[in-house]
Amino acid sequence: MRIGIVVDSACDLPQEYIEQNDIVLLPITVRIGDAVLADHRDEEATLSFLHAHVAERGHEAETIPFT
Repeated sequence: MRIGIVVDSACDLPQEYIEQNDIVLLPITVRIGDAVLADHRDEEATLSFLHAHVAERGHEAETIPFT
C-alpha cells in the first residue's frame, strides 16, 4: 500500500523535512486587491509581494486554500 502526505504552504513543517519525506506541498493563494500570489514558500517572493501591495493598498488581504 502506498501512502502519501499532502500539506499546504501554510504548514509549520521545516522545508528539509518536507524534502526528506517526499511530502507534496500545495500552494495557498494570497490576494491583496487585484494582485494575486500563489505561495510556494519562497520567502523572498512572498515578502516582495507583501511589501509592494500592502504598502499601496493597506493591510486588507485574503488567503484562499488550494481546492
